[in-house]
Amino acid sequence: MALVAGDVAAAARPYARLFDAPVRAIAEGLLIETGTAPLAIATAESLAHRLRGVRLIARPAPWAAALFIRVADREVAAEALAAGGLAPTVLPDGSVAVGADRGHGVALVFG
Repeated sequence: MALVAGDVAAAARPYARLFDAPVRAIAEGLLIETGTAPLAIATAESLAHRLRGVRLIARPAPWAAALFIRVADREVAAEALAAGGLAPTVLPDGSVAVGADRGHGVALVFG
C-alpha cells in the first residue's frame, strides 16, 4: 500500500513503531518492511511520478493512494481487467494499474 504524506519521515515513524519494522529509502520516499505487505510513504508528487498515467484522487494528507497487488502474471491481470470493462495503464516496470477513479478512490497496481 502507498500512503501520501507531506512529511514522509514524520508519517513513517508511527507505522515503523506499530509494526516494529525497519524503514528504508525508496525512490518514492520510505518503505516500512511489514513482511508480505510493505507500506510505502511518499509525497503526492513522487507517487504521481511512479504511477505516470494513473489517476490519483487528491485528498488532505495523509491519505491512502494506491494498493499494490502481487500477481503471478501481469498479462493475465491486464486481460482480466480489460474483460471487466476497465482500461488498465501499463507502467514502465510492466505493472498494470487502474486509476483511483475506477478503484473506489484508491489506485490499484498489479505487479
